[in-house]
Amino acid sequence: MSCALELLAAALGRADTYEALIAVAGDDDAGDAAGPETVLGYVCFGATPMTATTYDVYWIVVDAAARGRGIGRALIDETERQVAARGARTIRIETSSLEGEGGAVRFYERAGYQRVGLIEGFYRPGDDLVTLAKRLA
Repeated sequence: MSCALELLAAALGRADTYEALIAVAGDDDAGDAAGPETVLGYVCFGATPMTATTYDVYWIVVDAAARGRGIGRALIDETERQVAARGARTIRIETSSLEGEGGAVRFYERAGYQRVGLIEGFYRPGDDLVTLAKRLA
């Protein structure tokens, strides 16, 4: 989790390497649309070093209470839209085979990403590094 927070801090600090999109909801209980916002999730991404048209998605986080509402999918869709507008042709993601009990890999595959690489036991025995990629139109 500390790695995710470091990436988000870098993105929010306008570091050249990382960017973030944040999904928020207004505080409906207050009845004031301009009131405090609740962070529902975020995606951290950036241009892949030494490439011309590839981006990496480093992290997607959705609050446990907000999962299942399409927030993660909206974040990845908006990321794809924004980087495609910049000329990106490929998005690459690395994740653990066990992250979310395999839910991370299933999430990305449902969003159109394909497995393009695997390193067995990368994180620890039985926990593989899965690389996924998607070609953008």
